[in-house]
Amino acid sequence: MDITGAFRVLTKGLSPPSYKTPKVQTACTGHMTTVYTDGSCTDGGYEEARARVGVWFGDGDGRNSVRVPVELPQTNNVAESLAVLLPGRKAPRDGNLIIKTDSQYVIDVLEKYREKIEDTDWLEQTNCAVLEPTIAEIRCRQGKTTLIKVKGHSGEIGNENTDRLAALGAEKEPGRPIDLSIDERVKVKGAKLSRMTQALLYKGIRRVKAQSVPPRRGMVAGLDAVRHAAHSERHQ
Repeated sequence: MDITGAFRVLTKGLSPPSYKTPKVQTACTGHMTTVYTDGSCTDGGYEEARARVGVWFGDGDGRNSVRVPVELPQTNNVAESLAVLLPGRKAPRDGNLIIKTDSQYVIDVLEKYREKIEDTDWLEQTNCAVLEPTIAEIRCRQGKTTLIKVKGHSGEIGNENTDRLAALGAEKEPGRPIDLSIDERVKVKGAKLSRMTQALLYKGIRRVKAQSVPPRRGMVAGLDAVRHAAHSERHQ
């Protein structure tokens, strides 16, 4: 019996797993929900960047939303990831959920690369703050969650409405903070030892140490000066 995959590292300070996962239904016990999502960003890479999110359940549906969270990096990938997390929390958990998105990035992370990302403790993946809660939310659902790729700007009514909602988000004031907590029952903790390289272990150790060291004031001031100079040059 091969037990090499059972050993995990970089778990210092984490509570041991409970091994109690939520019960998974073998069939849908509720109705089917279909939602269209879109996320994008204007002025990406600059201080004035504004991430915007559109979630569309249908005309006049009170769950339709536009969120521009200020506590998260204002990037296109963060917005697209958040656009999948939000409907997972708004739709009934006991029903099947179909999420239609034009983001190949999110589909690849959640379906193609998820196992590798979790096995290496997110050391090679950005946007962990949004993607990890998204994966946990899908795991907690009793119904089946399906991601379907749709072509952007193809005239499909749902996709066009999410584009409209996302565009409105760029003009709105920043939204309220979003709960990004993760149910401990479904959180994958640490990294699988059999998947780690020396470089990844070193990176993980540095990450652990960095969590206890505050950022240097001089470095923060220097980065602010660079951002200000880039902004001034861009608008001359």
